[in-house]
Amino acid sequence: MNIIRRKRKELGISQKELSEKLGTSQQTISRIEKADIENIPCSLLVKLANIFDIPIDVLVYGDNSDLCKSQIEELWDVFQKLDEINKATLLLMGRRLNEAQMENMLKKQIGDMSDKNSDM
Repeated sequence: MNIIRRKRKELGISQKELSEKLGTSQQTISRIEKADIENIPCSLLVKLANIFDIPIDVLVYGDNSDLCKSQIEELWDVFQKLDEINKATLLLMGRRLNEAQMENMLKKQIGDMSDKNSDM
């Protein structure tokens, strides 16, 4: 099952309710869940990740990826071995990396939209 559909159902909300939270149409949610939309806008992914309280990577790559699981396990193992100061430092670095990644994704999306508009 599509991860967005699964997470929506776990929250017990309809496509209509999710669309209202996202500021989009119910038809868009339906198309996303059916994988009719190849490139979900970054801004929508950010909102979905916040609503579902999951990392954007899970929305993009799925939460059943063996690579993702092994990386999470490795990161958790490293984190557990750190003292409190280094745990705080690692969390801060992770947050900053995430913010930088989001900024880069938004810049790319804006650039892609700009390129499409200049073709008109």
